[in-house]
Amino acid sequence: MSIDLPQLAALAAHLDDPVVGVDARGRVVVLSQGAQSLFGVRAADVLGAAVTLLPGALFAPAQGAGGSGGAPAAAAGDIESLSVLGRRGNGSEIELRVTIVRGGQGEGAVTLAFVRPAQQPGSRDARVAQPVFDADSRRAVLDALPANVVLLDAQARIVETNAQWRAFGRENGLALSDDGVGADYLAICRQSGGADAEDAELIARGIADVLSGRSDQASSVYRCDAPGLARWFQCMIAPVETAGARGAVVMHVDVTERIEWQERLLQMAHFDGLTELPTRLLFRDRLRTMMALARRNGWRVAVVFIDIDRFKYVNDTLGHDVGDELLREIARRLVSQLRVSDTVGRAGGDEFVVALGEVSDPHAAGRVARKLLDALAEPAVIDSHEIFITASAGVTLFPDDSDEIDTLLRDADTAMSVAKGRGRNGVQFYTPAMNQVLVARMRTERELRRAIARGEFELHFQPKVGSERGAIVGVEALIRWRHPERGVVLPGEFIGVLEDTGLINEVGHWVLAEACAALRTLREEDGAQVTMAVNVSPRQLSSPGFFRQVQDVLAGQGVDPRWVELELTEGYLLSDPVTAGATLRRLRGEGVRLALDDFGTGYSSLSHLRDFAFDTIKIDRMFVHEIETSGSDATIARAIIMMAHSLGLRVIAEGIETEGQLRFFINEGCDAIQGFYFSRPVPFAELRAIVRAGRRIEASLLDPGAADGVPV
Repeated sequence: MSIDLPQLAALAAHLDDPVVGVDARGRVVVLSQGAQSLFGVRAADVLGAAVTLLPGALFAPAQGAGGSGGAPAAAAGDIESLSVLGRRGNGSEIELRVTIVRGGQGEGAVTLAFVRPAQQPGSRDARVAQPVFDADSRRAVLDALPANVVLLDAQARIVETNAQWRAFGRENGLALSDDGVGADYLAICRQSGGADAEDAELIARGIADVLSGRSDQASSVYRCDAPGLARWFQCMIAPVETAGARGAVVMHVDVTERIEWQERLLQMAHFDGLTELPTRLLFRDRLRTMMALARRNGWRVAVVFIDIDRFKYVNDTLGHDVGDELLREIARRLVSQLRVSDTVGRAGGDEFVVALGEVSDPHAAGRVARKLLDALAEPAVIDSHEIFITASAGVTLFPDDSDEIDTLLRDADTAMSVAKGRGRNGVQFYTPAMNQVLVARMRTERELRRAIARGEFELHFQPKVGSERGAIVGVEALIRWRHPERGVVLPGEFIGVLEDTGLINEVGHWVLAEACAALRTLREEDGAQVTMAVNVSPRQLSSPGFFRQVQDVLAGQGVDPRWVELELTEGYLLSDPVTAGATLRRLRGEGVRLALDDFGTGYSSLSHLRDFAFDTIKIDRMFVHEIETSGSDATIARAIIMMAHSLGLRVIAEGIETEGQLRFFINEGCDAIQGFYFSRPVPFAELRAIVRAGRRIEASLLDPGAADGVPV
């Protein structure tokens, strides 16, 4: 290969790519413009100097004149690619990728080296040198960082600060000249006093550890408020190696938003968002502390689990906004009845749990539980609605019942369920036998679902007898469950389960339809001029579709609404009198008759009789049972009859079992009687037989003057 060296050198001088040419003696004969820029040398200083061009060797001007050997022998035209380490004119090293092309033989041989810096990962152009910042550029970068930054030397003296750090210093009373440069940062930390002293000492200790090499980094979070503004910062300290000396960069990052979010999460985890009461998590922690104190001091701790009776009716009839406000009112009432040393939490939904510390004996816990329920029973006025509620409570004691939190809570819940099953608005202490009650209740629920699917329910009917002629004037439909193993089961054993599970809506619809079908048969086929009474549960009345359901059943059975009487108790009326009144008025508008059952118990009120437009009231059997011997019961019964008649209402006495009871209510003008004296509830076929036989009360018993031995 013949090369004209002068021409090659002239050509290479204008090439942008780094090219080096070496002759057979190892002397540089070509150095392009790109090579001069890459190595930081001038062609005039390098041409003629010797270089070494071998794998792993330095690609740089050789030490001393003449060099040390040349390129290894190779055939002309060989091409070889090497990774080598080069040295610039200033002595710095650079990794190179060299492509060597050898041409010619003997003294005229020339080796060309096409040189480029080694490509770095992610680099787009290996020929672009790393940026070198001067002092102004470095400060611009620091000022652009979203943090308060200060650079320290090995003695913790400030080398440089950014604008944010200087503003931060001024806000906190640091009056430093020259932007703080030269100041001892540890001394600045030690100047902090009061509540900030501990945080400042922690930062100073972190700086000292990083500068000494004891730690590779340090970080701490501290509070530093501005006027009218609470702020949190995180101080991060990292080492910086410069010119063989170890310094540090200190950054103060505003983490106020993060801290506030963490606090919100903590609040959400420990306090209920609706009632602001402790959640289960915080309640358990407080209960654990109370138990530890009780263990050391020989005290008892009582756990009271409270569930609001029929709370779902409030949500269903008045809406969840009213329900939420009622829950807040319940929480306020519970807190108002407790000592500072006690605690109450929301267990979820309409359930609350109370922990009573320093309990002297079980009776004391029972009295407090009863006091809580009494406080909840007071009427609440929310959005113009007067709402009456009751609650059921279960109580367990530490250490009497258990010394484990989970067990105490579980057993208190169990006792509450038993209280609810026994009529609600009561307090029950836990006993081991209660678990058997709950197991039985769960079994009953499963069997009830099966009973619905298999059609195991049936209706029995009890006549109502008019006191004027002694003939049957009405009939009450009463549900029975014909259990495949237990036989006939009375409603007291399963109605509560139907209501709690919501199955009462399906079963209640069936009862209404069956009763209306029976009524049509009695009137059309047997010629009986009777009405049919059907018991309706509060859950049915609160159902949005109940009114339309009644309409559909009456129309489907072809029954005149005036022949049907719906019996209900005051519990639903008290929980939501406004909605109850509206529903009952719509039913009355259709011609349906209404009866108030069990009058005289619970919260009987004249205003309810006036506001809800009842046709009939039924005197509860509790006033009938001892009417022949109890003067007070007789007085109450007379008052109820007189009051009802003055309001234009009919009166029925239920539970009549003896002739003496019968004579009393006939003498007092009671409109009708119902009870075992005339007939027990019987299947429909037996009822038809009674109706067809024309059975009635003997005329002699209807004579008011024939009564003897009845209290006056």
